[in-house]
Amino acid sequence: MSPVTIETVARLLYQDLWNDRRHDIAGELFHPEFRASDQAERDGGAAKLAANRRYHTTFPDLHITIDQRIAATDQVAVRWTLSGTDTGGPGDRLSTGKAVHSWGVDFLEFRDGLIIRDWVGVDWLGALTQLGLITNPWTRENQTTASHTAILVSETKS
Repeated sequence: MSPVTIETVARLLYQDLWNDRRHDIAGELFHPEFRASDQAERDGGAAKLAANRRYHTTFPDLHITIDQRIAATDQVAVRWTLSGTDTGGPGDRLSTGKAVHSWGVDFLEFRDGLIIRDWVGVDWLGALTQLGLITNPWTRENQTTASHTAILVSETKS
């Protein structure tokens, strides 16, 4: 059997852990010293698994598609899209019942062939707008208000 590459680990992260909900493999993907910024009390796969489970609670039909993957010696960058239906989430937030389609990027850093660090960026503005939880700042009405405010600010500075 050939050794597992970091590209394979990245693919397994999205397909097996996120899409197939194979939580049992988290320890095989994450280095024991991995720390998630929002899970300081947990190490390794358990740290990422906590976040993973929160998303699956909120979006039980969550699916992530890898759009692009670029690998270097000990890093993998992944551009992805997600889709899912909001059924309610953390903090006792009520369900919107709305579907969401958003994008994100992950920069995964590896040590000993396992993920030691990740940096995740997600289009939360788009997702929260689709869910109706915030007002779309890019509507014509909001752009007009923003432009008017900018003009008033610049006039008062003159």
